[in-house]
Amino acid sequence: MDFSVYIVVDVSGSMKEMGKVHLLRNLCRYANQLVKIDQENYAGLEIGIFGWGQNILKINPQNSGDLPVFLPGDSISFDALSNFLSKPVSEFEDLKVLILSDGNFERDGLANFIKWTSGQKRLLIRTVAIGADANLFNLKKISTNDTVFEAENITSAFNSTIWGTDEPLTAPKSIAQILRAETEDNWDA
Repeated sequence: MDFSVYIVVDVSGSMKEMGKVHLLRNLCRYANQLVKIDQENYAGLEIGIFGWGQNILKINPQNSGDLPVFLPGDSISFDALSNFLSKPVSEFEDLKVLILSDGNFERDGLANFIKWTSGQKRLLIRTVAIGADANLFNLKKISTNDTVFEAENITSAFNSTIWGTDEPLTAPKSIAQILRAETEDNWDA
């Protein structure tokens, strides 16, 4: 099944520390609830939640509808992540991924992943920092727009993943530039 948004949660051993695994689960619960509660804004949105360790595994809700307890264990594999994200995408849509992690990665895997993502034109990745020891620098590197969200800003991260773009934004240089652009656009014609 194809999803509108893929939430990839880091379930490596470092997530056992400081209650990070519980925060991960609660943020995923929140995303699921947000889609159900605000059906006007998220109509038709499908979320897939996946655990990221040595492999990428789908996390299925329990019979009660709640998410199972996340069991952190081994280290993460950037090869597994790039293979997972290599899936074909629609010619009209980007593959939208929200990664929840503490960013405590090995340098070699990270460098290879960054190199791989630079060649991916239809991939949009946002990251959320989990834990007080989160490596914001590493998380910024794997985000396709160099943005890292704090866990408290999960709604902004979620919305940026769904509706965001990686197109560069340029601010006008001056008020005169804005006024000139408005006069050039003849809205009454």
